[in-house]
Amino acid sequence: MLISCTRQTSFTFITGCALIPTRARASKKYVRTRDEIREVILQEGFNQKIGAFTQLIGGSELDATALTIPLLGLLPATDERVKSTITQIKEKLSANGLVYRLQYDAF
Repeated sequence: MLISCTRQTSFTFITGCALIPTRARASKKYVRTRDEIREVILQEGFNQKIGAFTQLIGGSELDATALTIPLLGLLPATDERVKSTITQIKEKLSANGLVYRLQYDAF
């Protein structure tokens, strides 16, 4: 299984590389790679059963790093998948005013 949060970090890095003025061919390669990573996250990173983006591609464990999805530009904060992920993290990874990254961190 692929780690979803690593894919999010890769997406951010590749997006930055695509913005660096370099040869047109290299820049296009970065954009293409970024778009491929984005598609994997959007197609395989959201678990319909639990209603949230998960730690692993195809996994079922919540990871609060999914809260960065709108900040990274993967999806807008108004997207239903993002809203559902926020709700699940609030319900399952929050306690005593804190948000824990992973469920086993919390309890």
